[in-house]
Amino acid sequence: METDGIEKRYDALAEEYDLPDYNSLDLEFEIYSLEDAKYLLRAIMEKMVQKIYDAVKILEDALYPDASSYSSIYETRVMDESDKDKILRLHKEMMILLRKSLCIAINHEDQEIAKFICEVFSKWQRLKLGFKEIADKLKQAWESETFKDESIKYMG
Repeated sequence: METDGIEKRYDALAEEYDLPDYNSLDLEFEIYSLEDAKYLLRAIMEKMVQKIYDAVKILEDALYPDASSYSSIYETRVMDESDKDKILRLHKEMMILLRKSLCIAINHEDQEIAKFICEVFSKWQRLKLGFKEIADKLKQAWESETFKDESIKYMG
């Protein structure tokens, strides 16, 4: 299938289901890579869900650091209660979307999948700003903290 084949397939679905613009959706969720997908709407939903799932895992590490993960413990030291509240709210919103996708995936109804794609796309700009704020805070842990008080020992 040629590169613009997916765009043509998507545009036909977009017209039928009133989906977001191809270029905007591709920019956020890299749907160009789905050109060989037999069920394009399902594949797009899976791409969106994977991006949300990846973000949720990072948020969960920030909320509940794994005691065996030096990185997550180190990063959570920069989180205050306000940050944790933001993470909880963001986590909840993303989990609702993940669970909604689970319910939708059971029936594989194109209309429901299309609604989900539109919903995630419309919410994503706000969600990603909140996620970026948290990611910046986690990055600050590495930029501002020093290792002089840290005792790094082999734990294996």
